[in-house]
Amino acid sequence: MQNLNFKSVTFFYPSRIIGGAEFLFFRLAIYLITKYQVKVSYIDYFDGVVIKMFEKENIDVDFLEYKGFNKFKLNTETILITPLSSVFDVKMYFKGNFRIFFWSIHPSGLFNSIKSNHTYNSSNLPLTKAGTDLDFLIDKQGVYFMDETNLIYQKDIFNFKNTPNFFVPIFCGKRKDERKPVNQHEIHLGWVGRLSSDKIFSLVNIVDHSITFAVDNPIQHIIIHVIGDGTERARLEQIELPQNVKIVFAGTLLEDKLTDYVNANFDLAFAMGTSALEIASMKKPVILVDFLYSSLPKDNRFRWLYEAKNYNVVDKFDEILIRNVSFYELIKLVRNKQHYTEGQKCYNYYEHNHSINAVGNIITEGLSKSNLFFSDLKNVDFKVPLIIESLRFAKRYLKSYL
Repeated sequence: MQNLNFKSVTFFYPSRIIGGAEFLFFRLAIYLITKYQVKVSYIDYFDGVVIKMFEKENIDVDFLEYKGFNKFKLNTETILITPLSSVFDVKMYFKGNFRIFFWSIHPSGLFNSIKSNHTYNSSNLPLTKAGTDLDFLIDKQGVYFMDETNLIYQKDIFNFKNTPNFFVPIFCGKRKDERKPVNQHEIHLGWVGRLSSDKIFSLVNIVDHSITFAVDNPIQHIIIHVIGDGTERARLEQIELPQNVKIVFAGTLLEDKLTDYVNANFDLAFAMGTSALEIASMKKPVILVDFLYSSLPKDNRFRWLYEAKNYNVVDKFDEILIRNVSFYELIKLVRNKQHYTEGQKCYNYYEHNHSINAVGNIITEGLSKSNLFFSDLKNVDFKVPLIIESLRFAKRYLKSYL
């Protein structure tokens, strides 16, 4: 067993919504508790989703309530684990001289935080200054990227030079797998993921392909099962479908309900991020879709999860990316029952790259190597302007007493 140079960890990711990051931190906390007996503290809302998970599973963690205006003092023996996009909040809500592990788990997470905090822009500081600050944080071994996409996407934006020595990939646990029989006249496609602005056009693209295929093959029915919900659902509901295409909105499903639904209804899955890995753990064939904040071309091709490189679980769509599988070929694979082989390949990829057995030691190595202390953050400009910080504190404080 690997020797750790820390005694406790504190997670900071307060959230009332369910997503990949919430499950990732929940699972990492359990791993550190069960394998290394590390003391875990978790900062969340009083009704946060992760704290509810711990309570449901009767897992003992030190709960620190996030109110939006209170500050947290951490001791020198703990490491703070938080997304890179939370760097502004870390400077605003914490004190003490603890170590920090910033994990970049969304390509545009930091950029979105910069925009929302009104800093590093044309009227303040250029984005290249953010890149200089990132170079400093990486040099202190306090920033790690989950995959190459996160790294390259942000290098293009911020123009930083440093690169961590290794990626720290995301992981998930294995789910129960059951082989679904094929109905030759009904092909069941599946989607798992939020219906959000960064994902919805990928799903709309799948629907577009399904419509084109169905019009050319009127005796073939395609049923698209959508697990997940979000603000962009209306985009799907407004699509005019032919009679032989149907969208089933299954809503948000968790744990065994998700597993049972996928096993019973999915011939082939389309997903990105943690969702792709969870479905692959059920030995289902998974197409790893690309994201784009606008419509994808209707003649695009696809790739299997196991074709991913450098732990990438999502790429921004670009026509120069190599994608070799057409939608017609995917349907043909299912009809010929050859998709089961692809499902096994996807499972093997998950097991070798994104299971806890494959990832656990990488994460603890990154935690142990971090030499970034809270006091080091005084050297970077990742901070919320004072007037905005004061207004936020006041708004949240007053709200809590109304």
